[in-house]
This record gives sequence, C-alpha cells and structure tokens, in this order.
Amino acid sequence: MNTLVIVLIAAVVLVCAYAFYGRWVAKTWGVNPNAQTPAVKYNDGKDYVPTNGWTVFSHQFSSIAGAGPVTGAIQAAAFGWLPVLLWVLIGGVFFGAITDFGALYASVKNDGKSMGMLIEKYIGKLGRKLFLLFCWLFCGIVIAAFADMVAGTFNAYTTVDGVTSLADAATTNGAAGMVSIMFMLFAVVFGLIQKKFNFSGWKEAVLGIVFIVLSFAVGMKFPLIFDKATWSYITFIYIFFAAVLPMWLLKQPRDYMTTFMFICMIAGAVVGLLVAHPTMNLPVFTGFNNEKLGTMFPILFVTVACGAVSGFHSLVSSGTSSKTVESEKDMLKVGYGAMVLESLLAVLALCVAGAAAAADGTPAAGTPFQIFSRGVAGFFEMFGVPVYVATVFMTMCVSALALTSLDAVARIGRMSFQELFSVDDMEHAEGWRKLFCNTYFSTIITLAFGFLLTQVGYANIWPLFGSANQLLSALVLVTLCVFLKVTGRSNKMLFPPLIIMLCVTFTALVQRLLAMVHAIQNAAAVTIPAGVEVSIAEPNVVTVKGPKGTLTQTMRPEMIIKVEGNVIHVGRPSEDKLHKSLHGLTRSLIHDMVVGVTDGFKKELEINGVGYKASKEGNKLVMNLGYSHLVTMEEIDGITIDVPAPNKVVINGIDKQKVGQFAANVRGKRPPEPYKGKGIKYATETIRHKEGKAGGKK
Repeated sequence: MNTLVIVLIAAVVLVCAYAFYGRWVAKTWGVNPNAQTPAVKYNDGKDYVPTNGWTVFSHQFSSIAGAGPVTGAIQAAAFGWLPVLLWVLIGGVFFGAITDFGALYASVKNDGKSMGMLIEKYIGKLGRKLFLLFCWLFCGIVIAAFADMVAGTFNAYTTVDGVTSLADAATTNGAAGMVSIMFMLFAVVFGLIQKKFNFSGWKEAVLGIVFIVLSFAVGMKFPLIFDKATWSYITFIYIFFAAVLPMWLLKQPRDYMTTFMFICMIAGAVVGLLVAHPTMNLPVFTGFNNEKLGTMFPILFVTVACGAVSGFHSLVSSGTSSKTVESEKDMLKVGYGAMVLESLLAVLALCVAGAAAAADGTPAAGTPFQIFSRGVAGFFEMFGVPVYVATVFMTMCVSALALTSLDAVARIGRMSFQELFSVDDMEHAEGWRKLFCNTYFSTIITLAFGFLLTQVGYANIWPLFGSANQLLSALVLVTLCVFLKVTGRSNKMLFPPLIIMLCVTFTALVQRLLAMVHAIQNAAAVTIPAGVEVSIAEPNVVTVKGPKGTLTQTMRPEMIIKVEGNVIHVGRPSEDKLHKSLHGLTRSLIHDMVVGVTDGFKKELEINGVGYKASKEGNKLVMNLGYSHLVTMEEIDGITIDVPAPNKVVINGIDKQKVGQFAANVRGKRPPEPYKGKGIKYATETIRHKEGKAGGKK
C-alpha cells in the first residue's frame, strides 16, 4: 500500500476528531473563556505564568513528543503496520487525547493542582501519597533512560574490543551536541527578550526562527567532541536549571523553538512521502503472537504508548501546562490538539519505517531512531539539502525529542517530591519537611536518583516502564471519572478507555511478573546448544563435549545437577550461605564449560614500550621486554598462542581458567609500570598513570 494514502487517511481522521469529538467533549464539560485561570490568579513569575495559547501548545507538544511516538510505533510494527495504525488512531482520539485534555481541564478547574493533589481532594490522602511516590519513581526511570539516550546520541567515541576511538559520526554527533547547547543559551536570551517586549504572532515566530538558525550555524561550525560520560554530566546540569528556573526563562522559549524544528521534521517527512510516495513494505499483519515481543494483547497497547495513550502526558498537562494557560479556550488545542499531532508523528514514523524496509518485508537495520533519522534525512537530501546539514538536523531532532521530555519530567519529578512531603501549613512545618520541599534540594535528590539509575543499570527495570506508564494512564482516568462525577459533569466517554486500559495494564503487569518469576526459577539453568553433549557421572562429574573439544570437571557432590532435554538444571540442597554460594559457582562453571567447547575463550594482551615486541617460533612465544635476555614461554595442553602483531598476543583455549591463568602468567613477565605504561597489559585494561617525581629547586 502507498504510504501517502496511509498518512492522508490518518490526517483526515485526526483533524475530524479534533474538530468534532474534541469540541463536543469541551462543550459537554463546559469551557468558560472568561474564567480566571490558575496562571492568572496565582501568577508568581516562576511556575504560574500566564502564557500565549500557542506557546503553551508548543510546550505541551514538545514535552510529550519524546522517544515514544517513534520508538513504540516502529517496534510494534512487528505485529504488522495495520494493528499499529488502528491503535494509534483509535487510541489517540478516544484514549490519549481525552486523557490529556481531561487532566489539563481538571487541573485548571482546581487551581492548577497536580494529579496527585487532585487524588487527595477527590479520593483521599493515602491515594495521593502512593500516587506521588509512584510518579517520583516513574520520573526517575524516565530521567535515567532519556539522559542516557541523549548522552549516547552526542557521544563522539566508539569502543570496539576494549579500544576507544573516534566514531565515524563524531563530527555530526558533536555538532548536534553544540546545537543543543546553543539552543539552551539562545532560549534564555529569547525568554528575556519576551519578558521585556512581550512579542506575539509573527514577531515571536521570526525571533524564534532566527535563534534556531543561529544555533545550527554555530553548532555545525564548532562541534564539541566529547565522550558519553561528559555529555551525561552536561545533560544533568541542563535539566537541573530547566527544573528550577522560571518557566518563561528557559523551558517555554526552548519548547517554542523546538516545536518549529519538529514541525520542519514532520513537514519534511510529509513532503518526502508526498513526492516519493514510497510503498509500505512492512507486512499488513503478522499474527497475534510475535517471537520477540509476545502476544499482541497487551504488548501492542503497552509498546505504543506515546502516540496513542500515555500516563506521562497527564503529568505534563496537570504539572506544568495547567499553570501557564491564560485562557480556558486554549485548553482544547493544548490538551487535545497536541496529542492528535503526536499521533500523526507516530503514523509518519510508521510510514518512514515501512518505506525503509526491504521489498520482502524485512525491517531496516538499526534502532527505531536510526531508521527514522535516516529516512527523513534522505527526504531532505532529495530536495538538495547537504548530507551533513540533513544528518545534523535529524540527529538534533532525535535528541530534542528526548531532551524536551527530559526537562519536563525533571520538573515534574521535583514537584512530585515536594508535594509528597508538603502539608497545608508549610510556614509552621518541621525543619526537615521544609528542607525536603525546598526547590533546589528536591531537584538535586530527584536528579541524583536518576543519575544513580544510569550508573547501576536502569535497563534492568526499564521493561516495567511500558506497563507502569499505562497503569498511570488508568489511574488518571479513574481520577478524572471521580472528578467529573463529583462536579456534576458527564464522564461516560471515559468508561471505555478506563476499562480497556485497566485490562491492558493488569494483564501486562501479571505477564511481566510471571516472566520475572520464571526467569528467577531458570536463573541457574544452562541451555545446551546444538552440537554439544553433556553427561553427568557420580559423584557430580560433569563432561561437556562440543565442536572445539571436551571438558570434564568434578563439582561439589552436594549440588543437584540434572540434564532435562537441552537444559542443565542446577539446584542446591538447602538455603545455607555455603550452598547459596556453591549454587551460583556451579552454574557458572558449567556455563563456562559449554561456552568453551562451543565458542572457546581468548584473552588479548598488548605490549607497550620502545623495542618491546613478541613473535611466535613454533609452539613458543618469544618476547623482547627490555631485559638482557629474551623471555620465552611454551604453549601448554589446551592453550594456543597467536601473535597477530608485534605488540599483540592472543591466548586461546576452551578452558576459561587455563586461558586466564596463562594470560596472567604472560602479563606477569613484565607488568605495566604506572608512569609511562611500559609493559604487558590486557587489551581492555586501563592503566592509571602517576605523575613523575619533579626535581626540587636548588
């Protein structure tokens, strides 16, 4: 099917939904253009700031259009493009947009209260505390994931086999990073100018476009070549300021400028599809089960969150946007309009991925972001845009998708932490409570939690994000139903999405918990690959035979080792500390035996120093290490030595312990010294150099 037809159908559906269904909901609930909004009533110049409707729309769209619309739609296309398209359109219109608009509407009608405070008002204090704690933990996971994503996008280095070098895309990534920094600086300038002159309409648009062009001009001229760790520090410094500075000074102007960039990206994709009108090469439907993802229900509805319905959006609607809307008449385009535009972005991402797929339906290689970036950059190149400019622009767009959500979630996380410990009478509250509600302290704690997750491995809990995100949307829908019922407004249009999302989230969470339990139960199991034979004799003598040889090892007799089919199960007789330790050790030893006879092990060493070198003579390793004599080592049984270069030695074998010990013996012939690093080191080893001793003045 032609991708242009798909985009046109989606555009017509979404525009009609906004014009008819969205306006009908707004009319049913009641919108009063003359009512005083929280932004006007509590204007503090920081969080509560009356703002032009289109600027608030820019903030809302930039904040919610994170990684989800692109990543989710392309990943879920494993079930076929038709299920994804139907869920994006139906979910976006009747689930996501109504939830986002409802959260914004309820917050504006309740003095800009966040969703947690609304739960306290309409459900109870315990519900509020549990919800705010859940939100804060949720925000920490999102901060960790998106910060890591941004740092990885700007990273100019790559590591292969322990060797770090400049990546092929170093200049492009560095330029995109510099553009992002200039965006931040010009956003502050933009905010100050707006504060003084209060531009609107075409004047505001022209000023924003000028700053965008200047940012790209400076960024592409002076790229910053930093590693991932450096960019991670820069990212966290930025989101700290984005979380504590007044909305008008950094967040709003940056979102306004970013929206122009997103519109340009979307326009480029639309025009590219219009001109090239490529064929949708992805299959229409592949079945209800996918080998990698699982069953279509509920995985499709969890994977495609942003773009259809996302609980995170309601945090933005009630956390920041509700405090900046200056008129209730702007709520429909901010809450409902931003969501349907995000749904269109998800459809475009799906079509770009479909156009990039092979004619036989094989998906394009790379991550969803890489597929989308390459596809849209290719469209820009069709119109004569230089490759470097197109690539930098799309790299910047990809990072901006994460950054705009990142600074919003950092601010929401900070506010959730403050609200978790706040009381009505903060003036007479305890000292520790005042400290925890301090803007700077709460921001530091929130970001420290997110940074810690990036260091210890947030990826271990990231699979729960999709289910938790949709559970959040279900909780928001419950709150909105109660709010509408209590205030005498119709809430029947929320029942279908509420029931379906509760079914989706509980099914997904149960599946995830069962999978985790199954994984824990099988943690001590070792899979036997094809071509490998395993036998166990008394007393626990394990023999593994494979393509590369045979290994035999005697395990502790009290351990329980059984072979069932193509799986080796390892158990322990009791929960004693010793048996727990032996359990993991036994499993690791058997796993290493299987890997050894299948793939083998190798240890690479490097020789550094003037005149230091190695060579292979028969079965002997001969090394010149600066001594008065040559150092010679013979191969032993089960070990082979390769010398691919005079300064490189590779130890190979099927026994991991033998390989490691022999490599350690080679290294021990001349361990690296700490001043110039001369000697033999492992290829992946990093030598911390010491400063030389400086001579004293006479």
